[in-house]
Amino acid sequence: MESLITKEIIIGDTVVFIPATRKLKNTLTGDSVILHTPANYCLLNLLANRQKIMSKNELIKASWNNGVQIISDNTFYQMVFNLRQNLVKVGGDNIIITVPRRGLKINPEIPVKVIDAELQEQTQATDNVPKFTYFLTEASSTCYRMNISLIILTVALLFLSYFLYTSETDVPVFSSYQYQVYNMCDVLYNDEIGKENVDALIIKYSIDCSQKRHITLTENENHSRLSVISCPAGTLTTKACSLSLYVK
Repeated sequence: MESLITKEIIIGDTVVFIPATRKLKNTLTGDSVILHTPANYCLLNLLANRQKIMSKNELIKASWNNGVQIISDNTFYQMVFNLRQNLVKVGGDNIIITVPRRGLKINPEIPVKVIDAELQEQTQATDNVPKFTYFLTEASSTCYRMNISLIILTVALLFLSYFLYTSETDVPVFSSYQYQVYNMCDVLYNDEIGKENVDALIIKYSIDCSQKRHITLTENENHSRLSVISCPAGTLTTKACSLSLYVK
């Protein structure tokens, strides 16, 4: 039985993941991206363990695979954010989902298969592949639900928005937010909003998505107040970001 890293993994209907070359590609459009090594190993481990939730610590250990280098939470969440963006670039929306306070997993509603291979799960260490190479199984996965409470709207939120920074209690502020794309905007939103309402809120409050931007939407539990953080894509500072509050 050959290791998973030598296979082509089909995610959904059109996305192909080739771990050996760190490539994601769309079989219809031909679009492709090359992942950084930690992101490649992160996706590989999530796919190999798609029947369960993988914690932050498990994914850090698997993605960097050294046991010596100290990886900050900020570095980890930025890697996950970039991985999700690269999946979207090749048509893989909502493949990785967040289970609040527990970790990440592959969306159980998205089919995963290995070309010309029986899906089995195991680890294998060789001179040419990572120590944590896994095999997939053909077992079906289960569904999980997500929830998050209202975030305190302070000036410090601006400094956390774009980089998905963590709080002093070591709980990431936006780790349980959901992600989707609207026109040219990358949008994060909490569970109080719901995926079906994101487009309507962007239109209602005239949020500009004619250029690439990162948008964070937060609605409180009684749906009476909405905060919108907007940052230009590619910015390395929060000075260019804006915070708007709306009473509904």
